[in-house]
Amino acid sequence: METQSFYNREEVATSHLLLYPFFRDAKRWLERLSDIIPVDIPKALEIANKQKQVKLKEGIDFDYAVYQLAYESLDKPIQEDLQALYEEVAYDHQYLDQEEVLADLFKGKDKLAHEDNVKLADMIVKSGYNEFAKEWQLWHFYASIPLKEIGKRWLDKRGIKPEMPTDKGFDNAFAKASKEKKLTPEEAIKDYTAEMSVDTINNYAKDHKTTVEAELKEVLLEWLDGGLLTEYEPLFKSKSKKAYNGETKLPHDELFKAWIEAKAKARETLENLVKEKRLQREGDTLTGDSLYSFTGDYKFVKDFKERVDHYDANLGIVYADDDPEHKGQHLDRELLICDLDKTGKPYPLSMFGMAKDRLTGYFDVMGLVTEKEVNGERVIEFKHDAYNGLVNQSTEVIRNNYATLLAFRTIFERLSKTYRIDLGYKINKWIDEVEGFIDSHNEALETATKKGFEEIRSKKTVRIKDNLYIDKKSIQAQPRHERVAVYFKDFEETLGSDF
Repeated sequence: METQSFYNREEVATSHLLLYPFFRDAKRWLERLSDIIPVDIPKALEIANKQKQVKLKEGIDFDYAVYQLAYESLDKPIQEDLQALYEEVAYDHQYLDQEEVLADLFKGKDKLAHEDNVKLADMIVKSGYNEFAKEWQLWHFYASIPLKEIGKRWLDKRGIKPEMPTDKGFDNAFAKASKEKKLTPEEAIKDYTAEMSVDTINNYAKDHKTTVEAELKEVLLEWLDGGLLTEYEPLFKSKSKKAYNGETKLPHDELFKAWIEAKAKARETLENLVKEKRLQREGDTLTGDSLYSFTGDYKFVKDFKERVDHYDANLGIVYADDDPEHKGQHLDRELLICDLDKTGKPYPLSMFGMAKDRLTGYFDVMGLVTEKEVNGERVIEFKHDAYNGLVNQSTEVIRNNYATLLAFRTIFERLSKTYRIDLGYKINKWIDEVEGFIDSHNEALETATKKGFEEIRSKKTVRIKDNLYIDKKSIQAQPRHERVAVYFKDFEETLGSDF
């Protein structure tokens, strides 16, 4: 009765933990409304025009213009074949650029020399480092080579077995990988975890006074000597039609030849347009003004004009005139055209202002759970000490009473053997009820500490401030026999060896 009473009392608080992820997301989206700039029509037009001028000033990189013109000049079947090889090939030049690098390395050679392999290994490994995020990422590809395969080979070389993931989505992903790729359980675990092996490699590198780059490069050089470019054959020499998204109609080498020819022709076309002064080139850039005024029927030019004319909210390229170093917040955010008062704020009775103020007040009043950053951790707790005290007390009562019930069950099990009748049916029912309370209690904690989408790949820890988790297994391993010792003693004295 005491356990149920305390559980019922804490349920009000833990229900807020269950709802907290949804509450947190909703509050964050509400806070995002503050990024919307209330403006009048002249100000909106000014910001939109400034963004347009910045886009025009940027123009298009000449080599990328060559790439786009080459791609749009290809026949539709060849475009479809290239898309089968790499889905984003119409706009992302990296895949075909890397295939060209491989072809250039092989020029006039049947096999790469050691210095070529060193050069190639350096390029492949460096493609796995994200300069913006300042971290290694093994879920990318270099040409058709998956970088996670380097991670898998590193694990084999160092004799390290990946740990079984503990996230709930693992079982489904593991089963899918095992079935579709026809992998053994050990291979499926390695395949599933290879992309995330960077932490393991980094820790190993620190312990052995080396670097992630050196570790990956060592493995890659061995693989290049052992047939990497036979396993993942470059396009220019491959007769295969296999593709990431099905099959190509033409063999890979014919596709690559068609691409090189189209690219050479596109470069010649653009160079001639520059000579004819129909387009203007400044350094490595085709100027935006010349592209915007160009009358030719090229898709990449039309796309450029549409991009220039389209207002992109939150593109982040327009700043205040008195902010030349761009230290403040950008102005090209989402704009709300409305009536403004003399201070430039929406009138208090505007629909936007009233709705935002009401919702902000609601979240401030109704939210019982809060969080803060502590040493890189996101720590969750109740706003009020009364709730923190209640849940802490309830947690301790449930832990102790569960341990006591388990100890009593031991007595009833021994009495059942003595009297040859099941005397534990009632206490087992109570234990089941308490275990149900514990499961619901823990579920609320797990739900509240679930990582947000942006945190999934990060190392950030999300936890409840106090230790509220109730570990059934550890309690089952150590029931509170001392709390029922007097009953043990009485039964032993009364029943003797029969107990």
